[in-house]
Amino acid sequence: MALWCDRYRPTSLNKLDYNKEQADYLKRMIKSNDFPHLLVYGAPGSGKRTRVQCILREIYGPGVDKTRIEHLTIETPSNKKLELNSIASNYHIEVNPSDIGIQDRLVVQDVMKNIAQSGGLVDKVPFKVIVISEAHKLSKDAQHSLRRTMEKYISTLRLIMVADTSSTILPPIKSRCLLLRVAAPSTDKISQILEFVAKKENFDISPSLIQKIAKESERNLRRALLMMETMYINQSKDIIKPSYVLYIQRMAKKMVENPSLEKVKDIREDFYELEQHLIPVDLIFKVLIHSLLQICDKHLRGKLIQLASHYEHQMRVGSKRVLHFEAFVAHFMAAYQKFTEDNMIDDDDDLLAM
Repeated sequence: MALWCDRYRPTSLNKLDYNKEQADYLKRMIKSNDFPHLLVYGAPGSGKRTRVQCILREIYGPGVDKTRIEHLTIETPSNKKLELNSIASNYHIEVNPSDIGIQDRLVVQDVMKNIAQSGGLVDKVPFKVIVISEAHKLSKDAQHSLRRTMEKYISTLRLIMVADTSSTILPPIKSRCLLLRVAAPSTDKISQILEFVAKKENFDISPSLIQKIAKESERNLRRALLMMETMYINQSKDIIKPSYVLYIQRMAKKMVENPSLEKVKDIREDFYELEQHLIPVDLIFKVLIHSLLQICDKHLRGKLIQLASHYEHQMRVGSKRVLHFEAFVAHFMAAYQKFTEDNMIDDDDDLLAM
């Protein structure tokens, strides 16, 4: 039984529910036989992968849906063999090089070379497609390797890179791609889609609750559908938040309740606990910032955002993310404590002046 987010996923560019002008542009581009490398980027749950699948179906037809799992073996210079799973059809292959960490460069080189040499299988489409998932996680070495081979195999190969953000992609890669930003759907559009799915599934849910789900989803359509399906399965009338979100919200409360070095150590242990349960660091940081914004005073939010921006960048470019995460926690705690103490002094001065 497929999840609702998969069951009701659009299967062609004509059936997309939002960003329809973009879909029309893609159809015209494909018909003109002038298909470039693509960099498809946007927030999680905005519909990037759906659009990529629709693009492939528009190019190759329904045969692209007949996929299989392939096990790739990558050999390192030290003769160590690395295993990587990929999803492939007769027309394309989808890989996530970041799954093998710093050796992602070898995946890029090996896969591109093998696919390019095999050529296209359809007379009207003389190229195959490589879909690179989570391209924003590619190392600089992998991107440099990618840049050198993109033009070399342009006659038999096209790349579709899927990323959450374009900021980590090197300019030489961007200049060789058509950048396609997939804007997240509005809360109103998410509400419309939820109403449609609920009607199809005979799920009796109030419009106010649908709007609440749409708002809680933070414009992430996949999350909204999963939230509503969870409510349907559990026969619940309340939104059930994921356990990791509740855990991170408790971390945020710890940071503002009597800040101390002991609390920093506790939060570090919480961070390790989340990592052990495979919660991505980027997601931990995002949920934590969102929780802190709801807790702290409006006059402190500017400082919080400034710190978050700085340490998010440090985590991206650094090797040990936990150190930068811990530095953010300590820095914010110090700023929060100073802000609280300053306010207490101001209150005392006001009392003395009365």
